[in-house]
Amino acid sequence: MAFEKMFDRDEAWREQAIDEWAVDQTADDMKVKLGIKRAEGRGGWHDELECTTYQLMTMLHDHVERGDWLDVCTLAMMLHMRA
Repeated sequence: MAFEKMFDRDEAWREQAIDEWAVDQTADDMKVKLGIKRAEGRGGWHDELECTTYQLMTMLHDHVERGDWLDVCTLAMMLHMRA
């Protein structure tokens, strides 16, 4: 469905609605993928001793190169939470 049809109101409301919808959808997708990875035994991003900021930055760069945008969002979130 086109964004224009989903959010057909005045321009300011439409822009805000699209932004919030996109953030909510991305967050939902991130939560699903994080849950899958936890079930596979992955985790520890929040512990600098277990996963350094440098490691997260390297993974972020690698995922940008691959075009894996959901993982880019997730890794950016992890780095943001450390700031």
